[in-house]
Order: sequence, then structure tokens, then C-alpha cells
Amino acid sequence: MIKKGIEKYKSLSREVKASFWFLVCGFLQRGISLITTPIFSRVLSTAEYGDFSVFNTWTNVISIFATLNLASGVYTRGLIKYEDDKDHFTGSLESLLMLCTGICFVIYMLFQEQWNSFFELSSPFMYTMFIEILVAAAFHFWSAQQRVEVKYVRLVIFTLLNAILRPTVGVIAVLSFPEHRLEARIYSMVIVDVLTFGGFFLGFFKNGLKTLTTKYWKYALAFNLPLVPHYLSQTVLNQSDRVMIKSMVGSSEAGIYSLAYSLASLMLILNTAVINTLTPWMYKRIRQKDYVAVGTKTVPILLLVAFANFTLTAFAPEAIRILAPSSYYEAIWIIPPVAASTYFIFMYSLFSNFEFYYDQTKFMMVASVLGACTNVVLNYIFIGIYGYYAAGYTTLFCYILYCVGHYLVMRWVSRKYMDGEKVYNMKLIVGISVVFVALCGLMMGAYNHVLVRILLYVAVCAVFVAKRNEFVRILAEMRNAKHEEV
Repeated sequence: MIKKGIEKYKSLSREVKASFWFLVCGFLQRGISLITTPIFSRVLSTAEYGDFSVFNTWTNVISIFATLNLASGVYTRGLIKYEDDKDHFTGSLESLLMLCTGICFVIYMLFQEQWNSFFELSSPFMYTMFIEILVAAAFHFWSAQQRVEVKYVRLVIFTLLNAILRPTVGVIAVLSFPEHRLEARIYSMVIVDVLTFGGFFLGFFKNGLKTLTTKYWKYALAFNLPLVPHYLSQTVLNQSDRVMIKSMVGSSEAGIYSLAYSLASLMLILNTAVINTLTPWMYKRIRQKDYVAVGTKTVPILLLVAFANFTLTAFAPEAIRILAPSSYYEAIWIIPPVAASTYFIFMYSLFSNFEFYYDQTKFMMVASVLGACTNVVLNYIFIGIYGYYAAGYTTLFCYILYCVGHYLVMRWVSRKYMDGEKVYNMKLIVGISVVFVALCGLMMGAYNHVLVRILLYVAVCAVFVAKRNEFVRILAEMRNAKHEEV
């Protein structure tokens, strides 16, 4: 049986092998993070855990301004568009990124005390942050190029090496410097990134200066600048609550919230895997104007994502007991709304794929900014009234609003490009969503009644077991379409 499996693997195309290893790599990264969570939650206090999470949040926010996310969509698209001149294109974007990061660093240095006060971070932490941004960007450029060229072996090796060394060195550093555990956690993380990705940065720096072409700067800026508010809004919607909790309540509460959010975000692995398979399939059906297939066959997938997040909600108390000491147990009340938010993040992709397909990114920005601004305002109001628990529920509300906004944009796209076609049965999708949120609420209400939780979960499982063949059939069809030309 093993021999047969090996032979079947060898017969796969390079594209299929790459997709398989990228998926495995993603699961292993998240898995290693999950395995090491119980260690860090015990060697770091809740306040230190919260401060570390806030440092990462600010890194993600500043990175958007310092890099303009040039290593993401615009670079991947440009590698295909300028295939015959990809070296000059790559070098141009790398030099542009270094210029943007340099400008941001100069702005920081000119008003250093004010920025330190605003971010509630010391100068050494800020210097470390800029190093992390540059090194990570260099790796993202390289990894994007490897993916486009379907060179997966080295990418998987470097990714897993970094994923293993980060927590290993981190634990050793924290235990070695008990009086400076937060500093040890942050500095060890960046040192590992420098050691594993530093070679890419040296090549990145050398290549960027030698192959600079300003016409590619204009292309990249024209494409990405309108998307910066969208990228920033996504980061704000995902992570601003931790910063606000630390500022309004305290670092310990930010740590508890961060643990809950990290656990609930594990469902993003499923989201990413399904979206990576679903998107090429959807693009092909949109090109063929087969909107009926899109509307009918994505609903079972939506149900599958709902069930996965419901499962996490059902066993949140047990998961927290395994992952963290009793000081984090309050996190169980945050997992249900955050898990439900992950479901709506997936639903958003069902609508946004139409926006991406027809290049309507400007309207996408409006929906994203609206969701992020609403989140900040609601957090400010309700965290002050109800405490840090409120952040989970304001996040859920804003992701629902986010979905509604992108659905409205999709309807506009439909009227302009698709003769007003109504792709989805929205009454059915709304019904699924209402039942899903209600079940999560019921499960949360039964957290102190194990038997009730088990019976409710078994009942829901029975429905999915009855429909399992339909799920498998649709997923198989989409997986096969992924490797066809879109």
C-alpha cells in the first residue's frame, strides 16, 4: 500500500506536488505554533504574552506602510505579466520597497520619542521591528517567485526550518533570561529570522540596486497604492482589538484575548486550503459564465467551514485547558465569536472573487475601510463598557458588516459585467449563517454542562455524516479544476 502511494505521488505533476507540499507546510507551521503555545503560555505571564502579541500587531501595521505589501499580489501578477523581464521587475520592486522602508525609518527617527509613546514600545523594540520588516519582505519576495516557478523543495525546507527554530530558540531564550522574558522572546524571534532569511536580504539588496527600472515603480504604485487602505483595514480588523485592549484594560487581558484569538485562528488553515482550491475553480466558472455551478456548489463548502468552526467552539474549554494554565481560562468566552468571525471571513471570499476577477479593487477598498473603522469605533465604545470580552463580539459584527459590504460590491459587479445575474441564493446563505451563529451561542451557553454539549455536537455531526458523499464529490471536482488552466 505504501509502495502504491509512493508510485502515485511520483506520477503527479509538479504543480500538484507543489500544491500538496504548500498545504502540508501550512498545516505544519500552524501545528508547531499550536504545540508550542502551552509552553509559552506557561513561561510568559499573561501580561508578557499580551505585550508580545501587541508587538506583532504593530509590526504588521507598520509593515503595510514600510513595504506597501509589494511582495504580495502585485509582485505575483507582475512575474507573469513581465515574464521576459522578471529580473528587472523583481529588482525594481525590491529597491522601491527598501526606499519606502527607509523613508518610514527616517520619519520614525525624526519623532522618535513621540512614536515610542504612541506605540508604547521602546527604541530597541522599534529598531528590531524595522529589521524584522526588511528580512521578512526579502523572504516574501523569494517565496512568491518560488511559488510562481513551482519550485517547492527549498521553499518548504526554509519555511519549516524557520517554523521549528523560532519557538525552540524562543523557549531557550526566555528560560535563559527570566528577568527579561519579553525582550528574549522578541529578540530571539528576529534573530532566527535574520539567520534563516538573511541570505535572501543580501541578494535582495544587491539585486535591487543593480536592476532598478522606474517604469516598474509606476506600475507597482498604480496597482498597490489603492489597495493600501484595503490591506491596512484587514490588519486593523484582524488585530487592532489587541492594541486597544492593552491600552484600555491592560496587558494581561490582551494576553488572554490573544491566546483565544490564536486558537480560533487555526481555522484559517482550513479557510486558506479551501480558498486556494475554490478560487481557480470559481474563476473558470465565471469565465464560462456558469454562475449556477458557483451558486450551488459553494454552499456545501460553506457548510463544511461552518461545521469546522462549530467544532472548535464546542471543545473550546478543553482546548484552553490543554494549551494554557488556569490564568487564561477566561479565553473560552472569546473563542465562539472569533470562530464565527472566521466563518464570515470565508464567506467574504465567495463575494470578493468576483471583484478580483473583474479588477474592481477600488470598490473593495471602500467595503474594507468601512468594516475596519466600524471595528475601531465599536471597540472603543464597548470595551469601555463591558470589558475586553466585547472585542470578540464587535469583531464578529464587523466581519458580518464586511461580508454585507462585499456582497453589495459583488452585486454592482454583477450588474455591470454579468447582466445582473444573481449568483447565490442569499436567503439560504443567510439562513445557514443564522443557524450557525445560534448553534455557537447555544454551545457557549452549555460550556458548564458537558453532557449537553456532547449531545448537541453529536446531533450536528449526524447531519454532516449523512451528507458526506456530497461534500467529497464537490471538493474533488474543485481540486481537479484547480490544476486546469484558469
